[in-house]
Amino acid sequence: VAANTSIDANSIAEGIYRFDMSIHNNFRIDAFDNAVEGGVYSFHLFNAEDGQVTFPDSFVKKDGSPLGTVPVAHAEMISFCHYQGINYTTEL
Repeated sequence: VAANTSIDANSIAEGIYRFDMSIHNNFRIDAFDNAVEGGVYSFHLFNAEDGQVTFPDSFVKKDGSPLGTVPVAHAEMISFCHYQGINYTTEL
């Protein structure tokens, strides 16, 4: 994964996106494009050495607060549902 990356869901309603963090232990997701309304997606973050991933403002926790920057010690799986332009995580 690049230090800053954009992801294209390709108008598919579900997907798992894998990010090997061994090259860039800290990175930013600039955009998540072409997600489907009601789509369910997961980001699998692995090979981290106390890294972190920063999500765009369109990613929020269950309570509606910004997801922001997520620490990743070794591996993390973050799942979310895309609804009305917002990506609601199911955990954190």
